[in-house]
Amino acid sequence: MIGAIENAIIARLKAASDSNVLGYTLRTIESYGGQFADEERLNKLIRYPAAYVVFLGDRPLGETGYSDQLGATFAVIVAAQNVRNEASTRHGDGGEVGTYQLIKDVRGLLKRQDFGLDIGGFALGPARSLFSGTVETRRVSVFAVEFSTTYSDVEDIDAVASGLDDFKTFHVNWDVPPIGNVAADNQLPDDANSDATDHQTLNSGA
Repeated sequence: MIGAIENAIIARLKAASDSNVLGYTLRTIESYGGQFADEERLNKLIRYPAAYVVFLGDRPLGETGYSDQLGATFAVIVAAQNVRNEASTRHGDGGEVGTYQLIKDVRGLLKRQDFGLDIGGFALGPARSLFSGTVETRRVSVFAVEFSTTYSDVEDIDAVASGLDDFKTFHVNWDVPPIGNVAADNQLPDDANSDATDHQTLNSGA
């Protein structure tokens, strides 16, 4: 469900950008993977204005039947760049949108949305400034706009595991020392190339 929600957020932001309902184009709309923590990525990979979607975590709310109810938090990290001055990165200037407008638009696009998924409608959370030395020297403004929702973890692990066979045999290959001659292309088992092999049949009556 987490991945489905993240993809739905990205899809809605892209649809709004592509249809020009925002009055500007988001040049980057992606899942967040540490782009603002790496100066090389900051310089080469980000096209502004940008929006990155990230799952911040969830918490248990209780159980309903066999399902665990969870409260989840997502954030859209919005970023704008303006070479004029630092204030312009937030307020916008010279035809470039600022992060204050990005925050407003992201909230307008996502509040109360469930994207057709079995989740609670998105509730507004805080918007937080994400400053760093690397970001500031590039005249870039970055904010994280948070949203919360609820969903069900619909399947217990016991139900999933009920179709598995009993664990009766343990088989393992050893590469000693690890020099890479075991399991070329990750195909296991690899008895022919292993330095040692263990095979244990468990005694179910023990």
